[in-house]
Amino acid sequence: MAETESLGDMVETVRALTSQDTPALNDLVTRAFSYPTGQTYLDDFPIWDLRLGKFTEQLGLFDSNRLLSHVGYRRWNLRRGESTFKIAAVGAVATDASARGKGFATKLLRQILQKIDAEDFDFALLWGSEHEFYKQFGFHLGGHQHRVPVTEWAKVNPLPNEAARTISLQSGWNQKILDAMCARKSSIQFTPNDHSWLEKQKTIHWFWLDNPFGFIGIGRGMDLPGIIHEYGGDQGQVARLIHYFAKELPDLQWIGPATEAVFSQYVENLALIRPVHKKDWPEKIWISGLGGV
Repeated sequence: MAETESLGDMVETVRALTSQDTPALNDLVTRAFSYPTGQTYLDDFPIWDLRLGKFTEQLGLFDSNRLLSHVGYRRWNLRRGESTFKIAAVGAVATDASARGKGFATKLLRQILQKIDAEDFDFALLWGSEHEFYKQFGFHLGGHQHRVPVTEWAKVNPLPNEAARTISLQSGWNQKILDAMCARKSSIQFTPNDHSWLEKQKTIHWFWLDNPFGFIGIGRGMDLPGIIHEYGGDQGQVARLIHYFAKELPDLQWIGPATEAVFSQYVENLALIRPVHKKDWPEKIWISGLGGV
């Protein structure tokens, strides 16, 4: 149900987005985040494209039919061993430049958080640089991850001599990537249905080796340039891929869980975290780049 309020000459309507609103959403967030010409927000985050399936809850504030502000969230189950945590990943927080300073994003975020608080979530997470703004809603920097040069990662994880031979590198999306993601024991729980948006990712470069299958994902638009933030399948093959790129692209970085003491100099906060039911964030849990919607 839409909520309508008159503000002078503006008729402010808040309602859930539908698939028909996707082009307007893409235009709004692309402009708000100052994407370079020829690139769009949905190239990075097709998960917000409602034409691909109902993966998100999205609220928009409209003046007549013009989308002025947007906030959404994605439900994730986060698995670590035998434990599962329910996560609401908040994202695509954006307001048109002509409508800023009116409290529109604040209004939408409060409504979104009311929805989140009414459900059985353990935590709400978001990624953004406006820490003071989000602090008023209960978000604080938390969790840890390592951001490590791939050359350092390769030194700490040497390959057996027989594994250092020339590799048969493959690139591009492969359904086996999603299969491997679904099988990870400590990760966001992907499902086979996620293929509809994952295969639409335009700014992640996928590389993989077969027999056995192992993969890595490098980069994603403005958020994760030059970073290996996805990996899975056979760990030996993953290591061979990272060693290969440590030689070919030594400026690359790797991000992952903060479990290796040897990388302590590369630790950073994981996200802005808001406990929903007053729980402490499990420190050894990490969310990969695709989990940060």
